[in-house]
Amino acid sequence: MARAGESQFFQGKAAAVVCGRVPGFGAPHEALRGLLGSYLAALGLEGASLTLSLVSGAQSRGLNRRFRGKDKATDVLSFPASEGLKKPGFSGYLGDLALCPAYAWRRRGRFFPEFGAEAAFLVGHGLLHLSGRHHDSPAQERAMWRMSLRLQPHSRPWSAALARLGPLKRKPKP
Repeated sequence: MARAGESQFFQGKAAAVVCGRVPGFGAPHEALRGLLGSYLAALGLEGASLTLSLVSGAQSRGLNRRFRGKDKATDVLSFPASEGLKKPGFSGYLGDLALCPAYAWRRRGRFFPEFGAEAAFLVGHGLLHLSGRHHDSPAQERAMWRMSLRLQPHSRPWSAALARLGPLKRKPKP
């Protein structure tokens, strides 16, 4: 795990740093930065910062195995920089998110029919973990689900662009 205030992937000063590309998948970095900015504002964490890295299935599996002891890929992993609930006004480093577009694409439709909305949901879920929210009990799970649904309207301006996280269309050979 990262030490408090330390990034696993990238050192940056911007509120939301988005990095990485996965071969065969889109990487709408500007849309992801916009989405994260909207979510941070909705949570009252405008002064907070984080890093989101787009990772491959193999990278996701390796991170999940190393940090959670689960030898399988997953859609989003959260690496909080510190423990505890971050209240509105928090202005420190939240931590790192690792988003696996390939895994999310394969499992699309679990939460929303459109892939862009689902990708936004996954990013929001990861951000809620960075802000100190968890779903270890049924009550926490219900609270986190409600918070995720409250964040979702803030993703609407970005959902169409986030659909580009899916597989790139290959041009037919002439």
